[in-house]
Amino acid sequence: MTSLGDSQHERFVEHFVRSQGPLYGYILSILPNRRGADDAFQQTSLVLWRKWEEFDPERDFLKWACGIARNVVRNHVRTASRDRLRFSEGVVELLTARHDELHDQLDPRRDALAKCMDELPKPHAAFLRRCYDRQSKLHDVARDLGMTANALYLRLRRLREVLFACIRRHLGEPGVGPSAEGAHG
Repeated sequence: MTSLGDSQHERFVEHFVRSQGPLYGYILSILPNRRGADDAFQQTSLVLWRKWEEFDPERDFLKWACGIARNVVRNHVRTASRDRLRFSEGVVELLTARHDELHDQLDPRRDALAKCMDELPKPHAAFLRRCYDRQSKLHDVARDLGMTANALYLRLRRLREVLFACIRRHLGEPGVGPSAEGAHG
């Protein structure tokens, strides 16, 4: 038999695993470089694990995690004065406030994106996943596929347009444009 603490911990782990991508995206939307975002994500993850008992399962986990991330990012900005490219605390405040405004719109858009990725022809979906894999560099992907960088960027742009139109369609928004057939190239 599991104790209440074990059950709460399991729910925390489920929420944490499900929210890693959006949480990293939130941090990356605030910090100007991937290295800083990676550091802030690692630190945020550590804080979340330390504070897991404080999480109220009746609350939105991602909002709670983003609140913790916001504090980690603020601290990161304060201590990153040695970096040439950094945002002021005021800019970070503006970015986090805007993200908070958009938070409720993000889940339906993520769900629509997942559906749209499933609707894409498998080679197109695989191409997008490879290009957006955090470990891949686009010039390496282009070289491996025998493409020029310009051809890769053009194909990415076309596929993003297809996904954007598909997301809008799933959300019932006006202005649906190209279809997956227009993504060849």
